Amino acid sequence: MSSPVRTLAEFIELAKKNPGKLNAGAGGGGQRVPVALFLQQNNLHVQIVPYNGTGPTITAMLSGEVDFTILSPGPLATVASSPRIRLLATTGDVRSSTFPGVPTTTEAGMPDFHVADFFTVYVRRGTSPEITEKLNTALNDVAARPEVAAKFRALGFTIVRRTAEQASENYGKQVAWWKDIVARTQIPPLD
Repeated sequence: MSSPVRTLAEFIELAKKNPGKLNAGAGGGGQRVPVALFLQQNNLHVQIVPYNGTGPTITAMLSGEVDFTILSPGPLATVASSPRIRLLATTGDVRSSTFPGVPTTTEAGMPDFHVADFFTVYVRRGTSPEITEKLNTALNDVAARPEVAAKFRALGFTIVRRTAEQASENYGKQVAWWKDIVARTQIPPLD
């Protein structure tokens, strides 16, 4: 990588000194929202380049077409060792087990910037509580297996086992958070 930037603070300083000259890759809402939040929190003027998904965004990063992006750990794990990419921070509350040498955004000077992916199994509204409970129990049992947890860790994810009620509550909080960020950053609808 030709960039002299080694830390998140250095990147923010570089972007502030060069308003409008850097660009960010964003493949869909899952990347667009965190990128917009990052720009807003740091008062940065950066062009957002939309892509049709994470794969094209990663390709753009590797080719030098874009200067930075914010990616989920799973897709990133496949290319993180490339000399064309430098990881500056992770956005979770604690360091990633996949990238333990990379500081969190809190450690890197952005204590209010936390973005976490979450995956949940959903059932159709009206599914009986008995079926929902059986499915939830089975999924939590599978998630408790060491080999399953190891596979998720290798992709940068941490398994959090929840009841169906806890998962629904978390989902509601996440939707409210993302809606708030979209409103505050005034992200236009994707075409």
